[in-house]
Amino acid sequence: MPQVSKSIEISAPRERVFQEAADPAKQPDWALLLNRVELTQGDGRTLGSKQAWQFKVGPRAQNLEATVTRFVENEYVSREATGALALEESMNFVALAPNLTRMHWTFEYTPPLGRMGRLLDLILVNRVFQNDVETSLEALKARLET
Repeated sequence: MPQVSKSIEISAPRERVFQEAADPAKQPDWALLLNRVELTQGDGRTLGSKQAWQFKVGPRAQNLEATVTRFVENEYVSREATGALALEESMNFVALAPNLTRMHWTFEYTPPLGRMGRLLDLILVNRVFQNDVETSLEALKARLET
């Protein structure tokens, strides 16, 4: 299963970074990968809460249903998404100092389209995915450090 995993240090308290990054309603404001997030069941924090995602890597958006699989306030959130693309996402937040947080964002996914999808992933998609995650984290950093 291919993986994209990126970290960033943000000059803000862990609670503030978590509040911005883990809130489904705020994610489309900074995450290039999420054009739209809509809560469909629960509050987005409790296990089993469901969200409808319009998820985009590169030029094409996919509709996915995400389910919260783990949520630890100010520390960790993970979701599993199904639909046109199957993936598992996790965000981990570590306080390095009172006003310095390291956020680690990981995606593990199964490329669609079988063998052809795996080949496209090796040639292009994984690189685009990594760039989008990195750009998103930089946007979150800029948003929180201003």
